[in-house]
Amino acid sequence: GLGASCTVSNMTSAKTVTVTYTVSQNTLTVTNTGPGTVTSTGINCGATCTTPVNYGNSPVITTSAVAGYSVTISGGCTASGGVGLGASCTVSNMTSAKTVTVTYSASTNNLTIASNGGTISGTYSAPGTYAVSYGNSPVVTTSAVAGYSVAISGGCSAAGGIGVGASCTVFNMTTAQTVTVTYSSSTNNLTIVSPGPISGTYSGPGTYAVNYGASPTVTAGAWAGYSVAISGGC
Repeated sequence: GLGASCTVSNMTSAKTVTVTYTVSQNTLTVTNTGPGTVTSTGINCGATCTTPVNYGNSPVITTSAVAGYSVTISGGCTASGGVGLGASCTVSNMTSAKTVTVTYSASTNNLTIASNGGTISGTYSAPGTYAVSYGNSPVVTTSAVAGYSVAISGGCSAAGGIGVGASCTVFNMTTAQTVTVTYSSSTNNLTIVSPGPISGTYSGPGTYAVNYGASPTVTAGAWAGYSVAISGGC
């Protein structure tokens, strides 16, 4: 930015003086924190890179689009791109060194877990809605409940036998997903043997399916001329 001066001493013959101007340069530094790439004149980088820029030039910074990510450019210039979009901005009139920071941010999708009983364990401790980073593969794990089988359906599927839990992975979550956990009570047979009348819950002798852990009542009806006793399960 400075001029110069010199003296052509004692000109006793013809002389030629050549003046040469050389443009100065400033360093443009680009820092990229995400999975995309950044391009500009002399730059094509995935992480931190630098390039010299002639004084007063205005380089354009362009970022690539990455599915599931938004991007922002800050520092020497500013711009932003929505999910799945790139961005571009111009570092105007570079008369000094500049640093541009490119930040990619993963979007999230909702994972909804619904359950009719039991407990959810592992990454998710209860039914509800959780934000999952784009492309992640969350695992849904159910607890074992005595006397109950369990089935997982929706975003992933699995089943556990009676008294056994289950687990499955929702692979590559690029959209919202719902997982439904269904516990089903097992049954045990109650067999009632009687020559006389049975009343109440059970209308007669026979075999009945009773939910695990239930406490059924067996009622023997009055029968003229007979006393009655109930034995076995109760």
